[in-house]
Amino acid sequence: MREMHSLVLLLLITWLTIICCEAKSEIDNNNNNNKSKGIECTESERDALLEFKRGINVDRCGVLDSWGVSQDCCLWRGIQCHNLSGHVIALNLRTPQTPYDDGNQETCLDGTISVSILDLKHLKYLDLSYNRFQGQIPKFIGSLANLEYLNLSYAGFTGVIPREIGNLSRLTSLDLNYVHYYSDYNIRVESLWWLSQLTLLREVNLGGIDLSLTSNNWVSIVNNLPFLQVLRLDDCQLSLKLPLDSSLSYRSTNFSTTLGVISLRRNNLNDTSIFEWLYDLGRVKTNLFYLDLSDNQQLFKSDFQQTGLNILGNLCNLQTLELFNTGLNYSFSDIIQSLSICSYKSLMYLGLNSNQIWGSIPENISNLSYLKELYVENNELNGPISQALGKLSMLETLSLSFNPLKGVLTDAHLSNLSRLIILSLVFNTELVLNISANWVPPFQLDELYLRSCQVGPDFPIWLTTQKKLTIIDITNTSISDTIPVSFFTSLSPKLKALAMSRNMMYGILPNVSITFEASPLIDLSSNNFSGAIPLFLRNVSALRLNNNHFSKGLVPFLCPQTKMPLMYLHLANNAFSDKLPNCWGYFDKLLVLHLENNKLWGNLPISMGSLNQLNSLHLSSNNLSGELPESLLNCSSLIIP
Repeated sequence: MREMHSLVLLLLITWLTIICCEAKSEIDNNNNNNKSKGIECTESERDALLEFKRGINVDRCGVLDSWGVSQDCCLWRGIQCHNLSGHVIALNLRTPQTPYDDGNQETCLDGTISVSILDLKHLKYLDLSYNRFQGQIPKFIGSLANLEYLNLSYAGFTGVIPREIGNLSRLTSLDLNYVHYYSDYNIRVESLWWLSQLTLLREVNLGGIDLSLTSNNWVSIVNNLPFLQVLRLDDCQLSLKLPLDSSLSYRSTNFSTTLGVISLRRNNLNDTSIFEWLYDLGRVKTNLFYLDLSDNQQLFKSDFQQTGLNILGNLCNLQTLELFNTGLNYSFSDIIQSLSICSYKSLMYLGLNSNQIWGSIPENISNLSYLKELYVENNELNGPISQALGKLSMLETLSLSFNPLKGVLTDAHLSNLSRLIILSLVFNTELVLNISANWVPPFQLDELYLRSCQVGPDFPIWLTTQKKLTIIDITNTSISDTIPVSFFTSLSPKLKALAMSRNMMYGILPNVSITFEASPLIDLSSNNFSGAIPLFLRNVSALRLNNNHFSKGLVPFLCPQTKMPLMYLHLANNAFSDKLPNCWGYFDKLLVLHLENNKLWGNLPISMGSLNQLNSLHLSSNNLSGELPESLLNCSSLIIP
């Protein structure tokens, strides 16, 4: 599944041509509310905003184009004014984000923040996130006395966070998040005591900020935020160097029970202290419903891991529990048993990927009757799957990939899972899927991953009932059968990826009429298919048909009379004996072309010079002749000729 996810993501990113100026409006533009009210901003605030604009060196998205066009700054983009007074109360200049953004996307604004912003004395809301401002967070931001919401996440700042932020006594939401896939820790704090002054805070996100100097006191500071609901301190180099004593205990402070979300992913938590704190949270009947301790690799050290699990079971409102890569080394049955009866009735998401969990999928899995998502990938589960799994009638995602599970999975395991949309069992090489040929599932899957499981020898007919699948991976599943026409006609127009390689499937593929919306990846390589290439396979972004016995239909396939989206085409090791047609202008998006080890003959056609994005061309072991056309000089991106 990791390979398929990576391939899908790679092509999706390739398709996303991000042009910032076309970004429509995630940027808050509530100024329309002021147009009909006759309210105008004050002259001093208008001048302050224009001075702010002068500090911006680059505006890639035209965010500030409207600033100064009208005298009324309440009509400018990203500005919201008070309905009665006309004072500026909100400034939202956030760069809109793509679904796969990691903080590295191109920004809208580059520049500095002008001190003139202090003239916006009624400002309550400030969002400058996902831009590129220079230097440290300005100390003068701490003088915006009425500010309630501050978001400077991924805004380009470096250095020490100024303690003056602690002067924003009305602040309810603070987001300085700077988590990257790589850790650079460009922002740090020397002390976190300023945070304890923000007693009205409901949400805090300091992800990606170096908090290593606060390891002995961050818990006591958090404890003194009585209205805190969301705490996110991911990837902050946090640890608890000393066990918590009574002075740090949650119950010893003027606490509130409002804390609902705690995310401490990717830190250095490695002793019992964190569990003592969580235990105290449970004792005061906290409303905690989301807990993420993932990527603390030494969290469950062998001397206390059972204690830690039992403490987690004290959290009776827990809906989401993420413990990916935390060193868990217990049987799956014991882990379920350690959770309390009260959490059985609340838990909806359980993430246990990348640990050393062993055993079977046990009978007591049925205790988690409200579970919607279960992830136990990349562990050491080595037993059978109990039919009690079928009692999880609320389950939507079941992911057990990369385990040595054994035994047989039948339709009886799945017959009550009417809400299932993702099923992932990749690389359970000894797991046999024995599904009745006439079984009609109660669910409609979105994603199916069965790579390297034992599915064959018959083609799984139940797949023809699935009309919504966007990703299908049945690679290397020992299928030695033909594919029914009904499978192809049932494919969703929203298909993103179909992977069926390394089987022993055979026969002639039907030339059905299918229109794909998303230009999917299709991989039917390393099978025994023969005959002609179906024309509907042209409407994809990547096509692998190599290592088969295709011998016909190459010319019609390559001469579609309209532009095609193909970027990757692999037809090597087949039996094509055609002359290469002069139709390559229809495939001007091609990046990689494999035609080696066929029986192609004749000259290279002139139209191959239209493949100006091509970087890899493979034509060896054919019967081609003649001189290379000069038009190939247009293929300036070619790396592998």
